[in-house]
Amino acid sequence: MLTALGLAWTLDVAAEILGTQHGLGVMMDYSLRFSYTGRVIVVALIFLFYAAVTYYLVQYLTAVMIRWQPRHEVEVSRLTTIGGAAPPPTT
Repeated sequence: MLTALGLAWTLDVAAEILGTQHGLGVMMDYSLRFSYTGRVIVVALIFLFYAAVTYYLVQYLTAVMIRWQPRHEVEVSRLTTIGGAAPPPTT
């Protein structure tokens, strides 16, 4: 689901830049055309903010909607052996 969300944001940014007459896409297009680097960064941060908000919103809604599903937790010792380190001592 998160892959689809990333693809949706990619397509949204492409559509904003390619085919708009107003909004963030026009601001980005003018900024790129006339080399206003500061504006490009601001528009990119706005898109990043919107993407982060939707990512955390989807994460929260997913956690609420599938609360009944059991969670599979990975053992700590398994993680350390995968990374190449020695497993922690058992006491």
